[in-house]
Amino acid sequence: MLHSRRAAQPPRQHRPGQAMSGPSGVRRGLTVLVLCAIVLCAGCSGLFLPSGPGDREIQALIDRNTRNLRRLQVGLFQEYVSKIMGRPQRVEVYPWGTAWLYRTAKRTGTQRVAEPEFTPLVFDRTGLLVGWGADALSEQVKRDEQRK
Repeated sequence: MLHSRRAAQPPRQHRPGQAMSGPSGVRRGLTVLVLCAIVLCAGCSGLFLPSGPGDREIQALIDRNTRNLRRLQVGLFQEYVSKIMGRPQRVEVYPWGTAWLYRTAKRTGTQRVAEPEFTPLVFDRTGLLVGWGADALSEQVKRDEQRK
């Protein structure tokens, strides 16, 4: 009767630091490599596709701005308006003064934020609030054009 040496040897076990060989070792190595690539790509996606505020954050900002607009009065200084409204989302500078824009609406289905979604607060050169809203801004622009 012939005895095979292979049958008598125990199966080889993989030790840490030892290279894996054979089809199952290559398959495990590729699986680990693919998983690492997926994790790295998922972690880096924020670098390439920056995430903006979510719908809840945007709606909370809109609600806060709308609520605070009710507390404004013509003749307030920028410093006091800033305490009421917080930092503006945009600032526009004109020869006659400035306009602070606060988001007060959100159109559905649009990627870009449109101008009608903002309410401008209009300040003269001295920093006094002269009005707010699209009409106040356009009136101030017209007055400036008439002076020229």
